[in-house]
Amino acid sequence: MWRSVFLHEFIDRIGNFQALPGRPTPPSFLLAPSDAAVPGVNAVAISPGSGFEHLLDAPLTEVVGVSIRVRLLYPVLSSQSQMFSVVRLGGAAEFLFWPLEVLPDQSGTVALARVWVGSGFNNLGHVVLPGERFVEFRFDWHASGQARILADGRLVAYHNAVAPGALLSFDRVAFGMGNVQPPSARPHYYVSRVFVRALSRHDALAHLSRLLPKVAPVPDVDRCRRRIIGNALAVVDRLRAFMGGVHANLSQPWTDEAGPAGGPFRPEAIEAHALATAAVGALVAMLRTGDFAAPERFLEPFGRFLRILRDAQPQAFAGLSAELDAIEVVPQDCRAAFEATEEDKVAFAPIIQLLTQANDLVRAIAGGN
Repeated sequence: MWRSVFLHEFIDRIGNFQALPGRPTPPSFLLAPSDAAVPGVNAVAISPGSGFEHLLDAPLTEVVGVSIRVRLLYPVLSSQSQMFSVVRLGGAAEFLFWPLEVLPDQSGTVALARVWVGSGFNNLGHVVLPGERFVEFRFDWHASGQARILADGRLVAYHNAVAPGALLSFDRVAFGMGNVQPPSARPHYYVSRVFVRALSRHDALAHLSRLLPKVAPVPDVDRCRRRIIGNALAVVDRLRAFMGGVHANLSQPWTDEAGPAGGPFRPEAIEAHALATAAVGALVAMLRTGDFAAPERFLEPFGRFLRILRDAQPQAFAGLSAELDAIEVVPQDCRAAFEATEEDKVAFAPIIQLLTQANDLVRAIAGGN
């Protein structure tokens, strides 16, 4: 579902990377990996005026999620106070640090983590940039409005309302501080790994469609498939907007430094995430194996998940239920296209029954049951 856009481990040379089809700009090849920062760890020295830019042959559009990982070292001796860019996705998103002060023991620098998503900056909070070792910082954003930063896998900053509902488009991936010739000779920071992933509106549905039974080709099946995908995307878009409000109610902006001590998420948010994961896992397992003998494996966690959403936003949930009920994902005139043979009917019957039960569950919970 998530698509790998760019990956570089800096094992030997700057051109040895994996990426979606495209081409680096010529100045990018001037970066030369070495282990000057930490012996045995290859990295590139980033200084004002140096960087890497990969132009995509085909821009990514309707992106609803991005995940950026950068293994970075910021020497205390750098003592630069200006904000610097870590990774940019065209003009759509950017991950930045603004160094503020050196720690008293000289072990690192306190910096403000900032992000640009869609059309504006958001401050996610203060983090520590260790000065003597590489740390893998991970920035995740989703169109539901959630944004977070992890350092070596540990959550250090979270925001619950960063550009909710935005759809991003970008035609390049860049890291560093721009290509200005000649660049400064003094390193500002070091990068030993860059990994960028993206999630588009269509990726999740494409993954799900590959798990469905194959239907015999009949006239108009492609036309119906396009209509169904469009209807399903309308449902997903509406759910994404609703979840933005839920996240705002069940979480709060948070940093490891300032707290609050309990973390950014209310207990209901943690439980909802676990239930959603369980429900999706059960549904995918059913589709993969064709075994629908125990529908409660999906319906039970799905129902508990829905009740948490309803309790978080009762009026909005009732409106959501009514809107979804009005969307006919599979139009009546298209159903025959997916039941062309008796074999198709047998294959799709348990799926249709499960989804009907799920729809009935949404109605019942919206009605207060």
